[in-house]
Amino acid sequence: MTQIYAKDSFDRFNEYLLEVILSYLPIKQKFKYQCLSKQWQRLVFNKEKLILLYEMDYYFANNLCKDLILNQRLVLNRFETILKKCQNITTIKMYFDVHNECTDNMNDVFELIIKYCNRLKQMNYGFKGVSEKTLKEFFAKFGPKLKTF
Repeated sequence: MTQIYAKDSFDRFNEYLLEVILSYLPIKQKFKYQCLSKQWQRLVFNKEKLILLYEMDYYFANNLCKDLILNQRLVLNRFETILKKCQNITTIKMYFDVHNECTDNMNDVFELIIKYCNRLKQMNYGFKGVSEKTLKEFFAKFGPKLKTF
């Protein structure tokens, strides 16, 4: 029985170590590496706490805009996939050019955030294109938990 406990302990240490190593990967790389094993698939997004969408600087590795914007609109199914996999998101920062049409489907984007981001504490966005009903739902769910807005 002692040997079983030692093995389990070592396995947990390996998982923790792997999780720490994976936390340094850019999110785009995590989508590539999640298919390596079931263990990686389970651990790869655990430490992901930030979604960063800067329209102007989409060439940065940790920025998803290049993959999420198509024809000046956020691609909802891709964004939903990210939110489903990254269940520990605490911060979302979205910065778009105010003249861009990318904000056309922001109501749908916020509905996805409401549905999947249960740990949200910080939100940076000007709410352009978000309906009053969706804003009420957003603040009803996150209002008491939001530290920065």
